[in-house]
Amino acid sequence: MKAEILIGILLKVELLFFIISLITYFSRRGIIIRDAVPLAITTCIAVYSFFIQLCFLLGQPQLLIIFELVFLVVVFIYISKQPGQYGFDLAGLLQAIKPRETSVYILYIVLIYLAALAFFIPEGNYDSMRYNIARVPMFMQAESFFLDSFTEYHQVVFPVGGDILFYPNLRFNTDYGLAINAWFAYLAIISSSYAIGRYFGSRSLAITVMLIVASVPVLVFQATGTKPDIWCAAVASTAMLLLIRASLNMDGFELLLLIVLIAFGLSLKFTFVAFALPFCIALLLLIAKQPNILVLIDSGKNNLICVLLVSVMVIVLSQLWLMVHNHFYWGHFSGPERFIDRHVNPDGIKGAIANLVRYFFQSIHLLTPTNIAFEKFLHISLTDSMHNLYQDHFQPLLGRLGIADSRSDLSLKVRTRWGDGENGAWFGPLWCLIILPAIVYGLFAQKTILKVIAVCLICYIFIISWQISWMPWNGRFFSLVPAAGAALVAALLSRFGAHQLIFSVLRFSTILILCYCTIFNQEKELLNARAMIDLAGGKDTFRQIFTNNIWSQTQFGHNRQYYTEKYFGDSRVHEFAKLIPQGANVGVLTRGSSWVYPFFAIRPDINFTALTFFKDSSRFKDHFNYDVDYILCINTSCERLEQQTQQLWSKDVEYGRAGLLVKVL
Repeated sequence: MKAEILIGILLKVELLFFIISLITYFSRRGIIIRDAVPLAITTCIAVYSFFIQLCFLLGQPQLLIIFELVFLVVVFIYISKQPGQYGFDLAGLLQAIKPRETSVYILYIVLIYLAALAFFIPEGNYDSMRYNIARVPMFMQAESFFLDSFTEYHQVVFPVGGDILFYPNLRFNTDYGLAINAWFAYLAIISSSYAIGRYFGSRSLAITVMLIVASVPVLVFQATGTKPDIWCAAVASTAMLLLIRASLNMDGFELLLLIVLIAFGLSLKFTFVAFALPFCIALLLLIAKQPNILVLIDSGKNNLICVLLVSVMVIVLSQLWLMVHNHFYWGHFSGPERFIDRHVNPDGIKGAIANLVRYFFQSIHLLTPTNIAFEKFLHISLTDSMHNLYQDHFQPLLGRLGIADSRSDLSLKVRTRWGDGENGAWFGPLWCLIILPAIVYGLFAQKTILKVIAVCLICYIFIISWQISWMPWNGRFFSLVPAAGAALVAALLSRFGAHQLIFSVLRFSTILILCYCTIFNQEKELLNARAMIDLAGGKDTFRQIFTNNIWSQTQFGHNRQYYTEKYFGDSRVHEFAKLIPQGANVGVLTRGSSWVYPFFAIRPDINFTALTFFKDSSRFKDHFNYDVDYILCINTSCERLEQQTQQLWSKDVEYGRAGLLVKVL
């Protein structure tokens, strides 16, 4: 077994050990197992992120290993005091997750496959190669979050709480298992959906709700990715579980836990504020109505150490330090004005309404097989019909309202073709049939908690539409809506659909969608969809259905440069690795959105210096006079280099992936 694989396995076993230990701890505090599972997953990841961030803020990232060892010792002492109780708790956990229905067996098989996919297959997400993963080696080299130079503003102004979770792997120079973090988020979402469902009905209802949420395509695709959006969904889902528990019995410990999770959500993406604001208002109103509010205050006074610890965690996790830093250096809490303007809706409420219309069209996501069936048997393209409806009746009215990016208005037709991958997917057929009606139902439900959840989600949808410029790939911003709406789905089904036949039809549908999304994820296909379509058309492509899949193409994960070679169209990353000596200083110049991570990953022993942007703008006056041994140009030919250089290779290939590597003489 390769050392990188073994290290990746050990790191994930360590994380799983911490999660299981936390489940047993919560269980002993009186939290039922089904609730303890999602709470333990999200809390463990939040605490892990906190300690990594704290180490980097202290300028000592290597301290993390000490924290990990201390935690391991504490957990072992905790177990050794009551080994029999720990075994009993573990047996209770195994009994709780034991499958009893065929649909749950299939879900478990899917989960195991997704875990294998997330662990072994290399990452190739467009954004992750530019900044999500790419900036972590930059942080490691600087031993700080505050970079002096960078290739894209995303690397320095975005929250770090989700991306920094790649550090435990990258410190050992292994990228096996980077996407397992997202898989844990998916596990937290489906387990919290089940737990929430049990508050509104039977086990059968809860399983149906869990499968509906689990089969949301964008969540399935994100479960093997490296974007932080699925963690926003997991935090929101778990927060809703704690809110429901608080509405029944307010507990000081769980209230502190909820505060930590909301702070963790803020450390993932600034857009999480759109959820946190209405949620926190609802929470404060709920606390104010509690008859035992004085008891909660006294409990806080009696546990000042715990309150102080949570306060420190909130300061670090909430990214207050980053917002202050951004405001000081860039003039705004979220970055430079020229950067922000590309992402902010420029047209206020009118733009919000226009964006809501566009998102409504995009969210009608009936999956590609539906469109193929309509085209084959009825000679109608549903996606083309939707596009024509938008273009004929809405585009003349909306124009470019709500759009800041000049390229976005050209992409709506492409993106209304139902995506089968992480970037283009939405919520699937059950969004229109179940989830959206459930949100509307929640507004008029008798239970106050349902009204609160529905209002929170509607506020979130509106705030995102109002504040964020429309782009065709914005579906990921809304992935927390179906995840956090499990209670509304459960309430709707218990009110109108509490019949076993309806549950059976829904489960069958969810399993079909879940299996389809797992098998035909266009970035990580198990079966080749194009070959299957060709075969249906009479072409002899049967072998390609099974051979042109992600496992064969990546040699079962051994080819870690698979996506890089597809992106650049050549093996320049391998060439780069062979030409640069150990310990060399390499300057990196980029143009536009460039994949820098593959170069960082293949040679972690090299000192990289980003030369595209500098925090200190006066550095630009030196115009390419840098103290480096080599200059690597990505997506540019660097025509204006002034130093004497020796060209090692030059690339000018299709799709504009130009590149240059020179030695500075």
